[in-house]
Amino acid sequence: ARVVVNAAGPFAEQLYGDTGLRRNGRVPLSRDLALVIRRSLVRERALAIQTKYRDPNAVLSRGPRHLFVVPWREVTLIGVNSIIYRGDPSALTVTQQEVQGFLDEINEAEPSLGLTPDDVALVLAGLLPISADHLVNGNVSFGKRPLIVDNARSDGVEGLITAITNRYTIARLVAERAVDLVLRKLGKGARSSRTAETPLYGANFGSVAGLVHEVVGRTNGQLKPGIAGRLARNQGSAYGDILGAMTQAAGCEGTIGTSETLKAEVVHAVRAEMAVRVPPDRTGHGRRSGL
Repeated sequence: ARVVVNAAGPFAEQLYGDTGLRRNGRVPLSRDLALVIRRSLVRERALAIQTKYRDPNAVLSRGPRHLFVVPWREVTLIGVNSIIYRGDPSALTVTQQEVQGFLDEINEAEPSLGLTPDDVALVLAGLLPISADHLVNGNVSFGKRPLIVDNARSDGVEGLITAITNRYTIARLVAERAVDLVLRKLGKGARSSRTAETPLYGANFGSVAGLVHEVVGRTNGQLKPGIAGRLARNQGSAYGDILGAMTQAAGCEGTIGTSETLKAEVVHAVRAEMAVRVPPDRTGHGRRSGL
């Protein structure tokens, strides 16, 4: 290939090490942690709370760090807690001590929440790029930025580009800029990007109410309104993927137990959404899926 884009996220520099391009990594990583709380702490509106953390690099202090408490369905999302991560990206884990430390931080900022480990339904963690000048005493400053690197300039390797985004909401812009750089390297003129007008997968619909009506009509009333509504909200205009799994996988027409979750959604999650295993229950046990 005349141009290669390394878009391996937190594994990008690991590829350089494996191929001998670099001996030492240059892009430090931040481990960002968020929690799903199994009870509804806020309704309709999100809540911003301040902790005692302060940005260690700020020329002008931005004051305490903010955490966001966000309502979602019948649970609550809280984030984000950040630390410098220097380990193997493949070995990313979150310890009970780290979760408890984040809970302590939340409770200190808003004691009325009174959160305990039993309130935690799910722990989410990911690795983001940060620049080297944002490291002070193991803390992470506020400025996390995506990276687009021309490796001809940084490493003397022509035809290699590194593109690492730091959040989903900016990923398409990072991709657009990376492609623009590819075109310049290939000596081709700039082209108009379609990404600003192209809906995300499953987002090609006008209104949720109209989509729910569409799902009910397409299933000929076989799904209860509540199930059809949840399917529309979960899958968007890609709900047909679930209906397809219902017809392709034997015994997947109904729901799981007394819930409104379709068995076909589980099949689809394993086949198309990278689900590997059922999360452990309160006893710490989980089951691997054989779907």
